[in-house]
Amino acid sequence: MVQGVFFNVFFTLYMVSDRTAHRVVGYLEEQAVISYTHMLDEIKSGVLENGPAPKIAIDYWNLEENATIRDVCLAIRLDEAVHMHTNHHLSDRLQLKQEDLRVDIQKLQEERGMVPKHNAEEVWSKPNKY
Repeated sequence: MVQGVFFNVFFTLYMVSDRTAHRVVGYLEEQAVISYTHMLDEIKSGVLENGPAPKIAIDYWNLEENATIRDVCLAIRLDEAVHMHTNHHLSDRLQLKQEDLRVDIQKLQEERGMVPKHNAEEVWSKPNKY
């Protein structure tokens, strides 16, 4: 029920202001980073037990077989931080009217001498491309 309400509210927000929607998600992710940081502090201080990580978490986060709950929290916190920065970045770009990331990628490729020798469309339209 709550997810259904959130989806509809968020969808409406995104239709009204995609910039604001990305900013809201950035702040939600920021709170997740803070929560996992508190959890890590509680593991460090002994309030929470740092037992072995569940197999499903080890597989999902590609952790070592001897990973602990702390390792899982670190992986999740990092993932949340990436989402936080990505959404704040997208909100900033929307505000600056720089939505097309391909322009920046092309500039970066040119600066680093990484411009592809062939146009992708040209390559894929050729017969016997392999």
